[in-house]
Formats: sequence, C-alpha cells, structure tokens
Amino acid sequence: MTDEELGLTSAPAKPAVEPDPLATARCASRWSLVSFLLSLLLTLALAALAALPELTEILPSILPEATTRLEPLRRWNGLAASALAALLMTIHWRIYRQGIGRLLHLTPDDSSLIAVSTLAAFLFSVIALALTDPDLVSGGPSTWYVPLGITLSLAALGRFAFARAGLKSREDLVAAEALPVPDTPLASVGSSLPGHVAIFSLVTALIASIAWALLDSVSVASAVLFAIPVAACPGALGLTEALSVWAAVRAARANGLILRDQKAIEAAADTDTIVLGKTGLLTAGKPHITDLVPEGLTNQAFIGLAASAEAQSYHPIAEAIADQAIRAHVRLQRLAAFNELPGEGVEALISGSTVRVGTKEWLEREKVRISANLLTKFDQLTEKGKTVLFVSRGSEAKGLIAFQDDLRPEVPEIL
Repeated sequence: MTDEELGLTSAPAKPAVEPDPLATARCASRWSLVSFLLSLLLTLALAALAALPELTEILPSILPEATTRLEPLRRWNGLAASALAALLMTIHWRIYRQGIGRLLHLTPDDSSLIAVSTLAAFLFSVIALALTDPDLVSGGPSTWYVPLGITLSLAALGRFAFARAGLKSREDLVAAEALPVPDTPLASVGSSLPGHVAIFSLVTALIASIAWALLDSVSVASAVLFAIPVAACPGALGLTEALSVWAAVRAARANGLILRDQKAIEAAADTDTIVLGKTGLLTAGKPHITDLVPEGLTNQAFIGLAASAEAQSYHPIAEAIADQAIRAHVRLQRLAAFNELPGEGVEALISGSTVRVGTKEWLEREKVRISANLLTKFDQLTEKGKTVLFVSRGSEAKGLIAFQDDLRPEVPEIL
C-alpha cells in the first residue's frame, strides 16, 4: 500500500529563510565594535604588564607592602602577557586567515603585512622569554607584545569604521526603496602596496639574518630576522584606508549619494564622465507605445503580428506590446518556434514565416530589407529619445514601433 492509502503524509519542507543583508550588516558592525573594545582592553593590560618591572622597583620605596602583593604578578608576568597576546590574536583570526592566505597565493594586501608583523612580534617574544627566562619571570628580555596589541587595536578600529560605513550604505539603500540591498558588504578590497612591503620585509629579513649569522652570531641574526618584519608595519596602517573610506561615505551621504561598494569609491577618483542607463534607473521601467508605423498592414494586423512574436517574452517592451494588442482586441497567432536574443530582439516561426521584432542593426545583419520611409521615421523618433524596434516578416520589414519610458518624478530634482 502507498503512503497515501495508509494515511501517511510527509511534513511539508520548511522554506529556506534567506538572511537579511541589513541585519547581517548590523551584526557585523556590533561585532567589530566589540572586537575593537576587547583589543583596546587587552592592549592596556599588556602595557600594564610591560610596566610591572619598573613598578616593582619604584613602589617599594613608596609602599613597602607593594613588593609582597606584586610578587605573584611579577613572577608570572611573561606567561600572562603571552596568554593575553595569544587571545588578542585569536580575536583577529580573520586578519591572519586572509593575510596569510593571500600571501601564499602571491596576492598580498594590508592584512598580509599586519599578519606577518604581529606574528613576528609574538614569536620573537615567546622565544625570548622561553630561552632567557625558563620560568617566564618578568625582568628578563624585552617583549614586543605592546606594539602587537597597538597594531591589532588600530586594525580593529579601522575594520569598525568599514563596518559602520557598510551599515550606513545598506540603510541608505533600504531608505531609497529603489535599489536592492546588496548581499556583499562594503569592505576593504585590500591595498597591494602594503602586501608587497610584507614580501619585501620577509625577503630582507632572511637575507639580513643570514648576513648577521656569518658576520656576528646566530642570536643576533635571530633578532634581526624577527625585527625587520615588525619594523615594516606601522601601527596606523589598519586605520589609514578605513578612515578614508569612512570619510568618503559620510561625504557622499551628506550629498545624497549612495555607495554600494568600495570599488565605486576607488573608481570615482579617476572618473570625469558619468553615463547613466535610463531604463529602470532614471525611468519608471514601464515603457509604453507612442508610435505605430506599419507598411502594407493595418494597425491591428501589425500589432497582432508583433504581439504574437513577443508572446513568450517577459521583457517590459513585450509587456507594452501585449497591452497594446489587448486594447486593439487582436487574436494572437500560434508560434511554431521561438528564440530570444538579449540586446537584439526576438524571432518566431509563425505560419511558416520568420517574424522578428528587434533593433535596426540586428535586422540589417539578418539581411532584412528596410524601406527608406521607415529609416527616415526611425531617425526622427530616435532623435526624440524614443526606443524604436522594427517588425519584419520573412526578409522584409513590415513597420516599426516606438516606445517611451517616463522619467521618475524625483529625477529632474536630482539632475
């Protein structure tokens, strides 16, 4: 017996819920703020641990009991700093995934330089503590945990600026109600110059460390190997590009412009001419017929021929032709075949003849004869800004149709 006969039915599948791009942008903005605040807090803690040895020498003269209270912290200072630095790097694992990944693919960016620099600072500090002070007691070698924290904190602040800019752009798109909200956030595409600096610093560090190993000692060469990548990354690198984009988004919003992605900002720097596609952007996106110019056919037969050819098309122009055919009460002819060529037009096989509705250039390539009268009318209508399509049957044009798409009400004010 079948499931239906037994009375068993399967539960209907739940429709997939697509994530809301605006909600995603809000979450990204909130997380970037939390990431920055955590980074700042951990960096301050690293700075306090770095200052602890000096405090243990100064405070006893002021507060004699301070030595006893600070001794446990002093003993495990290095271990605590290493743990805080590791936690800070874990919070920013995306920087390392993106930076190292692009470096391995030889397409490095600013994340690559930040990743290389902070990893070098971390490894040098851990190795220095382990080799010179096995108990990880403070007061031994200097560490580079504080520069690491500053660099990652500034990078977090920069990414927060990016996230806020992306959120504002999405909110502008929603407010406009005319453009779809993009699934991809406004985010840094990465600059190639810092990435090449990362590669250069690694190569330079390797060459310099080999030279120092031959001229001096392995210990000095090891310090040089880590020092060069650390010195190659300025702490403010994570802020420069982010703040410039944030400022650009604010300036654009103040002037009523909506930025969909960062590439638009970069392209605008070299743009001197803007060309706008009118359909659906400046216009309502609902063209209507203004002129019918048939040759050898009545208006009713002519629109019926065009509507029959466009019957299987969902283009706005096809809808305008169908509306005109309905008003003319014409009966459509059956299609034996149909083909739609994007940007050109449609062709259909009707009663053994090929019927085309499309551009003048396309019909000319198909060797369709167009009379001088139709060509003259075509020039006159196109000069008025109308969209003109020809209708042909066989190898001869049977007329043309002119369309007009009205401007949006707000366009004159914008332009």
